Amino acid sequence: MAHYTDKQRKTILVKKWEQMAALTREKCSGIGKGACLVPFSCCDRVYCEIAARYAKQEYGVELEKTDHPTLPFMGPNGCTVAPHLRPICAIHVCERSYMADRPFAKAYFKLRANLDRLEDARRAKGKK
Repeated sequence: MAHYTDKQRKTILVKKWEQMAALTREKCSGIGKGACLVPFSCCDRVYCEIAARYAKQEYGVELEKTDHPTLPFMGPNGCTVAPHLRPICAIHVCERSYMADRPFAKAYFKLRANLDRLEDARRAKGKK
């Protein structure tokens, strides 16, 4: 990605994280083959805390909390945090999802490898 500007690289990275979140959200919401048996049951306050630290450390962003009683960033339509600021959540999917759905697994691991390369390049350039 050496021929892209920093702004273009960030745009690509954000879009790839959005793609990953969309891909995993379907499984987490209980839709389709290999989907979560209890939708969104992996969401936990500790992951919200990790996301808040990550957003601050990696991007200098202070996340705004919602009034949800247990999950600080949960809104009426799901998490309010952009996927690139909560990578631990965006990549999470239960093992049964990729074991039961091979096309999903192929797309998931290809995108995950791409994200690994993009994140490595971002960190090598000094974050943000």
